[in-house]
Amino acid sequence: MSSHTKARAALDLAAEEFARLASDPRVVLSGVLDWSGELRLDEVAGLLLSPVTPSDTRDRLWRAVLCQARVDPVWQLVAVGLALPSLRFLAARIIGHTDADPDDVNSELVVGFLGAVGGIDLAAPGVFRRLRAAANAAGMRLVRADRRAAASVANVVVERPALMCRHPDVVLARAVAACVITPGEADLIGATRLESVPVAEAARVARVSVAAVWQRRSRAERRLLAWLDTAAEAAGEAVPSWA
Repeated sequence: MSSHTKARAALDLAAEEFARLASDPRVVLSGVLDWSGELRLDEVAGLLLSPVTPSDTRDRLWRAVLCQARVDPVWQLVAVGLALPSLRFLAARIIGHTDADPDDVNSELVVGFLGAVGGIDLAAPGVFRRLRAAANAAGMRLVRADRRAAASVANVVVERPALMCRHPDVVLARAVAACVITPGEADLIGATRLESVPVAEAARVARVSVAAVWQRRSRAERRLLAWLDTAAEAAGEAVPSWA
């Protein structure tokens, strides 16, 4: 199984988990609305999506979901599942304007959304609007990081056969020996640049956000590219295009 397969899109996994939870009769909202008793998750989703549901009713439903999510990880999955239509819309829009891996975009949207689940003010109106804004902000941070990384590489890459024939692993090993990058940074660059491991998978393994991994790789690549550029100028060569 490839790393890309293992790092399946976060939103697809969220959809599967929400479908499973929606079929569980124990996962319900109770006593949230005056006219309702227990609300199944599909009923909650229907109310949230309906154009005739008043905004204050939507806020009451989201507050109830978030109160549960702040004490029960299961309800974090519920919250993501209820937000899937909007998160998928955001993902499609962002992916259409970046070369970042779609799995990375999906993962960062979920990370941003869940960060807001635990942090926004529940007393203020427009609960979901603020959740959506937090997810979008996380996705756009990833886009900006991707563009900065691409620009930093493009600015110094000029292909010449002499340096291109050097194996990338050897170049990374020499950069580690020269204390330009750390062994961990070399592993990260090698895995995500050379072995096509999605950044989302690297983030999952490291138990950090996708944005954190992007930033770590970007900082290491800037040092690596500067070092390669200096070495190439001294040798009359050019840096490899894989860097």
